[in-house]
Amino acid sequence: MWTEAKADLATWTVWPLWRKGHFAAGLVFLVSVLLFIGYFVFVEPVKFGFLVHRVKSAHTVDEEKSAFLLAHRCGRVWELHVSEGTNDWFDYKQLDDAIRDPSRKLTVEIEWLETSMWTGEPYRASRTLVENANLRVLLDGFSK
Repeated sequence: MWTEAKADLATWTVWPLWRKGHFAAGLVFLVSVLLFIGYFVFVEPVKFGFLVHRVKSAHTVDEEKSAFLLAHRCGRVWELHVSEGTNDWFDYKQLDDAIRDPSRKLTVEIEWLETSMWTGEPYRASRTLVENANLRVLLDGFSK
């Protein structure tokens, strides 16, 4: 009786090789699914929350320029909406004139291609430019 119990215990603790392969494959699949979901649930909202905060809270010319560079590098800038008062559409010549004129107040809205998993809306940040020439940082990155 003791030897039968010992033999039963041995069969329960040692898996055959094919079961070990299934366990390893299942574990790899589970870890990859958890990493994939974790990226979209935790990493992306934190990353874009930081980018939106950085763009909106820039006070100096250098802060604004570095925020625009970071926004371009860390995400895919999908659309730029530039407006000035009631004028919300510029062709290239009008936009160049508006950038060169320091007395004009331009408002820019940056929209990234990535969207929030919870709302389905793209991440957006809008601000009034400190210096109009900083818009070139986004336009140069946007055209590439």
